[in-house]
Amino acid sequence: MSGVFKRFKDLFITDDPTAKKKENVSPSTSTAPPKDAEQDSRMDSMEDTGTTGEVNRKFLELLFNALEENNLEGFDYLEYKKSLQYLKKMDMDEKTRYQSAFASARPMGATTKILLDSASFYLDILEKEHQQFNEAFQNQSKKRIEGNQQLKVDLENQMSSKKQQIEQLQQQIEQMSKQLIDVEEQIKTAASKVTKTKSDFVSSYDYLVRQIKTDITKIKSYLN
Repeated sequence: MSGVFKRFKDLFITDDPTAKKKENVSPSTSTAPPKDAEQDSRMDSMEDTGTTGEVNRKFLELLFNALEENNLEGFDYLEYKKSLQYLKKMDMDEKTRYQSAFASARPMGATTKILLDSASFYLDILEKEHQQFNEAFQNQSKKRIEGNQQLKVDLENQMSSKKQQIEQLQQQIEQMSKQLIDVEEQIKTAASKVTKTKSDFVSSYDYLVRQIKTDITKIKSYLN
């Protein structure tokens, strides 16, 4: 498990929603990949099947890395979140925990405004990742589905022409019929994979956003 993933997992994940399936994920490096490679990395779980979105370790790591790369200097929301997680071990109610973490952070320059502004900043970072994923998704969707759709149309047109020819072409038509079945199956499989991938990302994205927004609401409620 990469250091970045473990650090942010400890911050945001209590009951691990990624534990249902074991996934082999290569540790991320700090070197930013080329744009095309970065888009491909957002679609890496294309091998998953099904369409029900779930929190995906690969996408959480992608989002965690984005937060890490844009971590603001000084004491901000992420450091405050660490304090909150630490205080979970203590026997105190939620409001007291939020207030205690804030009291400990004030000597380090923390203010309610800094916490809320930095939390909003990290939401913007996640939204940018969301937008980049959507661009990669559209490109992959076009590449994996539309290309096969055109091949399907071409094969059907050729079949229509071949069926009007004499019997000696019948064997060729039968071969193309088998190929058409394969292509249609590829389209179904590709559509299922890209839909699953998007659902996993959206679930991972929503999972983190809900937590941050909940913290923002509680900060406003408990610290103002």
